[in-house]
Amino acid sequence: MSYNWQQTDWPQFRYDLSGLEEIFLTFAEKTGEVAGLVKGLSPGAQIEAAVELMATEALKTSAIEGELLSRRDVLSSIRKNLGIEKEAQAGDKRAIGIATLMTDVRQSFAAPLSQEQLFEWHRMIMAGHRRIQPGQWRTHAEPMEVISGPIGHETVHFEAPPSSIVPREMARFISWFNDTSPDGSTPIKKAVVRSAV
Repeated sequence: MSYNWQQTDWPQFRYDLSGLEEIFLTFAEKTGEVAGLVKGLSPGAQIEAAVELMATEALKTSAIEGELLSRRDVLSSIRKNLGIEKEAQAGDKRAIGIATLMTDVRQSFAAPLSQEQLFEWHRMIMAGHRRIQPGQWRTHAEPMEVISGPIGHETVHFEAPPSSIVPREMARFISWFNDTSPDGSTPIKKAVVRSAV
């Protein structure tokens, strides 16, 4: 099996939207329902809903990597970053880092993506980790894989590009990402499509 980065037209993703109109309509309908519910909340409740959403996203993102963080620490850090709380109660640098990432992404999502921005986000989420040099591309020789299963019987779901070509491949991806943004040279207009690609 070849992975996305091994395809000859990477990262110029191709997709067929025929037959997806019903999904787009359902998505738009559900998005409208949620937007209506949120607008019906008081300003304070709207902010708290955003904080809860960011905390949930932070905790799920961390769980993918096997990091189990305190919801209280993440919530406190997000509230501090948004100016809702004066003093964060979090003592866990990992919770503070992922909370900082969540608030930064919410404030800078429309800006063009860059290597520097990715490195800064990496430094945020790697706060408190001693074995990793954050803010740079990986350099190890062994393959980076997404695996599951017991030791000796692992299933490889994905193998990332070798470290030696990561800078080049990330430059290509960043160009594609910026070009397909709403203000890019070849925009993907439907947010649901762009996020899926």
